[in-house]
Amino acid sequence: MNEIILLLACCCFIFIVVLAGWFLSRGEEGDECKGKDKNGKYVRDEDLECVLKSCDTGYYKSGKECLVDQSGVVCVPTGTPDPQGTYLKNRSNVCTLSSCATGYVVNGTTCNPVPVVKEYIVADESHLSENKGGYVEIGAGTSVDECRALAYEADYPAFGFRKTANNCWAIADGEDTAGKVTPLADHAVGCVERGEDINTGCKTTKTNVIRARHYNGVTDYNNIDCTSIPTCRTAATAAGANHFGWREAGGSGWVVTAPDISSTTPEFMVNHTIGCTDPTKIPPNC
Repeated sequence: MNEIILLLACCCFIFIVVLAGWFLSRGEEGDECKGKDKNGKYVRDEDLECVLKSCDTGYYKSGKECLVDQSGVVCVPTGTPDPQGTYLKNRSNVCTLSSCATGYVVNGTTCNPVPVVKEYIVADESHLSENKGGYVEIGAGTSVDECRALAYEADYPAFGFRKTANNCWAIADGEDTAGKVTPLADHAVGCVERGEDINTGCKTTKTNVIRARHYNGVTDYNNIDCTSIPTCRTAATAAGANHFGWREAGGSGWVVTAPDISSTTPEFMVNHTIGCTDPTKIPPNC
């Protein structure tokens, strides 16, 4: 009986030693271990399983294996390559657009020109020698930027800034400024739109109206009740017209009934403004 007990004790001891050895040999999380792929580095995960962590230089990890990294080789794509592009093979040996020439940017599979960001052009220490379209005082302003913003919001194409007085005015006839900019201390003038130069004329307004203009060649029209650009635009829309005119001094508006507005020509007239009911369009192409 004693022999049997001794035998069982020995077996239990051997089992415990083997189990302890197996457990200790597993290591800890993060320990390096040996895996199947000779180009890979393996470590123990949180479950102490041996998993692929990374691959040797020249290889990349793809799932549970290391594949040859074939990226960086100059290639010619199938089809028509973009003349501004440089093509390189990626990891999977596929020829792809990698970069573009100066002035271009990668956009999917093509090279697109880099958008040009236009700057505001200001004629500093300057004024206008003549302003037949008139001007409107638009309030206080302590900088060119503030005066430009005030004129833009009021739907004028150009502005002026009096530096000492810290106030602003809006120029009605932006196209008439070409060739009329003259030196004047403590003043600055400019267009409200980026890239436009008051020395050559300002054309853009916030809602594409044209100040100091009426429709030439009109043979018939209907008056509409309005007192501003927004109210004239609304009244003209209600009247079924695609355009409007506003008599600023008279405080009323009109729409042309004959001929079609597209056959008319914008012509200078002080204290008049014309526009389309669609503010993205410019008369007479309403």
